Amino acid sequence: MLNAGQWVGLSGDSGSGKSTLGKLLAGYLTPQVGDITLDGAALPKNGVQPVQWLPQSPELAVNPRWRVGKILREAWTPSDAQCEAFGVHTIGCRASLNRSRGVTARVRTESASTQGALSDR
Repeated sequence: MLNAGQWVGLSGDSGSGKSTLGKLLAGYLTPQVGDITLDGAALPKNGVQPVQWLPQSPELAVNPRWRVGKILREAWTPSDAQCEAFGVHTIGCRASLNRSRGVTARVRTESASTQGALSDR
């Protein structure tokens, strides 16, 4: 059992099912048998998922054609200050994602960490 707001990381040998479990919990895959529940309820079919999956390669977690702002807006509407913090400046977060792996990882991590906790943004 996890407490509210608790983060969990998975480790294991290659091929042991870490990514598959993450994709199942985040709603990218559906189980062939049984159900996945959170607090006794089925995971939402659409919209913001309470569980986020962050793959090892951040490029796999975002559409490379999307602009940074679109990725962030999946979770919340970033302020100009937040765009500035990502080096996107105040052009409405319109810079393309042709950026380093580090920036891509930061954008995806920030987006995932705010899912379900948007009220404090």
